[in-house]
Amino acid sequence: MSLPEAPYDPYLGELVRHVEPGQAAEWRTNRPFAGTMGHMSMVRGHSSVYFVWQGEDGRRWPMHAADLTALIQSGTAIAGGSCTAVWEVSKRRLEYGIRLAPGGVQ
Repeated sequence: MSLPEAPYDPYLGELVRHVEPGQAAEWRTNRPFAGTMGHMSMVRGHSSVYFVWQGEDGRRWPMHAADLTALIQSGTAIAGGSCTAVWEVSKRRLEYGIRLAPGGVQ
């Protein structure tokens, strides 16, 4: 199922992983976007492990562990910790993250 909108930090422009009650968020239409992401780190959150990627513009993007597994299994090249593809925002439970868009292998 496609996600119609996703929350972004109104100051940094980064995707908000989890929106807390009362937290400021700018809701944007969820459109696939092309870009090169560099793997930054693995983080243990409140309920799950997730990975952080950084785009060429410096913005950071969370990714669910299951979506990293799908990215690796897709055959998309990950060279030197970087990956160029078409991405989209997804939601698992109450948390947002990026994933490889359908047909997103470049």
